[in-house]
Amino acid sequence: MMKYPIGMQSFDQIVEGGFVYVDKTALVHRLATTGKIYFLSRPRRFGKSLLLSTLKNYFLGRRELFRGLAVEKPLPMIYQSGYLTIKNFNSRRGTFLLDFPNDEVKKGFVALLAAEYLKPQGESMNSWILNVVDALEGGRPDELCRLFTTFLAETPYSMRRNNDERERERYFHYTLYLIFRLVSVYTVYTERQLSGGRADCVVETPRFVYVFEFKLDGSAAEALRQIDERGYALPYAGGGRPVFRIGASFSSTTGTIAEWETRREG
Repeated sequence: MMKYPIGMQSFDQIVEGGFVYVDKTALVHRLATTGKIYFLSRPRRFGKSLLLSTLKNYFLGRRELFRGLAVEKPLPMIYQSGYLTIKNFNSRRGTFLLDFPNDEVKKGFVALLAAEYLKPQGESMNSWILNVVDALEGGRPDELCRLFTTFLAETPYSMRRNNDERERERYFHYTLYLIFRLVSVYTVYTERQLSGGRADCVVETPRFVYVFEFKLDGSAAEALRQIDERGYALPYAGGGRPVFRIGASFSSTTGTIAEWETRREG
């Protein structure tokens, strides 16, 4: 038996409640992608509130509400954190270059992505990020170790790739990339190319510099030795900021940090 949304003005309630909905989302897409200013002149009870509710969910990027509707395919990549903006258009190829409008939107996007990819079970992503930033600002590498350890330990076992060594290494690589992009309030380099090789990660704050090297199923001592032998920290010597060299080993069995060693200069 069909249910009719009599008097209902909420698009999400209509869809989630299984009510009859006459698909007008193709028009919503046209409104959102063409023109600039619209004046809604229809009389009372002609669906203005439902239209605005539909537009709201469209711009929130709630893709699940638009499954099977006309707008599902062209629904742009719009998230709660903001928009991906068009930076350039290649008329010959008909392709667009998308980018984040600012760092705040970028950080929000990465936080949403990390939360979905890693699915941590404990504290919220935003709370964890703030704690990491505080530890970086205060020059507390031991606190960083604790935060990384607990965060990775709360990531469900099912999320880890265990098929083969290459898949495990790729998982940890993606995980570390997302984690360090989350704290990109500072200058963060992942896999930074230097004269002696490629450092896994370098984080620069106003007061401290952190040079990280990670090993999967290796040892923290081995990671520290690589930092020293290849001179990853040399560009920061004598720069006026203390430099932390941090070697960390991750266990593919437990999915979290197995060893963590720190050396400070300055």
